[in-house]
Amino acid sequence: MRQKLYLLFCFLFLTLYCTSQTISPYDIKKLIQNGVAVRIGTPLKTYEITSIIGENPKLVTVIADGYKSYEITSFLNEGAKVIVGQPFKTYEITSFLNTNGANVTVIAEGFKSYEITSFLNDGAKVVVGQLFKTYEISSFLNTNSKAVTVIAEGFKSYEITSFLNDGARVIVDQTFKTYEITSFLSTNKKAIIVIGDGFKTYEITSFLNDGAKVVVGQPFKTYEITSFINTNKAAVIVIGDGYPSYELQSFINSGANIIASATTLNKIVF
Repeated sequence: MRQKLYLLFCFLFLTLYCTSQTISPYDIKKLIQNGVAVRIGTPLKTYEITSIIGENPKLVTVIADGYKSYEITSFLNEGAKVIVGQPFKTYEITSFLNTNGANVTVIAEGFKSYEITSFLNDGAKVVVGQLFKTYEISSFLNTNSKAVTVIAEGFKSYEITSFLNDGARVIVDQTFKTYEITSFLSTNKKAIIVIGDGFKTYEITSFLNDGAKVVVGQPFKTYEITSFINTNKAAVIVIGDGYPSYELQSFINSGANIIASATTLNKIVF
């Protein structure tokens, strides 16, 4: 589930998207100055994050885990996006939403159905999965379908089709058959991201031709990634870690979107 939640951030990218690992705040700022959207969090100190946000708040998403409630409120007031979930309490998240609901995404795992409904009513985006029942997700979609992303793993094909008909965005993977994903795309192609790991090259190409966004990376070869980009460059999201810097630069020059660690992006941005 956590890996799927990481891939949610492809909804938030610009041309490039990085995650901060063992990289200095100074280098993160340089990435932002070069137009890279960044996802940051611990172990960065509060003052370091504040300084990073100051470069361009529209390019900064903060993972809230590990920070105090008042620190998250400060990040929101400064214009950053935040990703929150447990162990924050419901009243704390409600407070975040009152500060800047449009910039808050809530990972729904661990919350009650009525709490998620309340978050949606207060302007949050939410990410939900199989810990919720089908009828609960349908209720969330009735509250604000544009704000709900469903991680499809564990649901039946007909349930995913129903979610799509109700306006959800859906992340699907190899737990579904190719023909099922093709069917989902015929329902609402603009609402689907396919995690490419485990599919054949021709299947990914077919998904792209049918209008899906796809997330691809290793173990696909460079020539396969290039082929995907040539099929529909705007719909290809490449997980850049593991590819040489010159290949990543080629993917970017060809129009693909990249998500990668800051260490990886440093090699091609600077």
